[in-house]
Amino acid sequence: MILSCSSIKENTLVSTTKEESKYKYSQTGTIENVDSLYSILKENTRENIETNKPLVIIYHLGENHCNTYKDSYDRRNKRRLWIKQLHSKLNKIAEVKPVYIYKDTIGINKYKGIVNYYKDPDSTIEYSFFKEQNYCSNFVVVSPNGNFISNYGEYPKEAVWEAAKLILNKD
Repeated sequence: MILSCSSIKENTLVSTTKEESKYKYSQTGTIENVDSLYSILKENTRENIETNKPLVIIYHLGENHCNTYKDSYDRRNKRRLWIKQLHSKLNKIAEVKPVYIYKDTIGINKYKGIVNYYKDPDSTIEYSFFKEQNYCSNFVVVSPNGNFISNYGEYPKEAVWEAAKLILNKD
């Protein structure tokens, strides 16, 4: 299912009356049928998705130059810490935990035991937010009323936190 998006802006600095972005995000816009997105993810994951809270999706495309390296104990510990910090601050900001979605399983084995990835149901997330397929890692934050901020490519956890704050301030 492809979700209908409108008023999409590419490569934008997001600003609201309360705050201006420190990061340049790939896209901002509005999903017209946001209830369908929440419903699809509730049905296809084991995550607790609340429709009155923002939805944070971390999207894994599959094999690319960012995830073909050999994993090490040190990298795994750094990844675990990064994710723990991401989750902790997102919980403080919006009382949410990210939902991890993949297109292709290549490269997600390095997250085994850290987070649970779920298959993109009918490529809904890919076709709605991540049509470009040459990026290492992606995320999108969606508000209950359909506003979204997405990012293609590598990003610091601070960019996810800021996107969540901006989405909350837009509503």
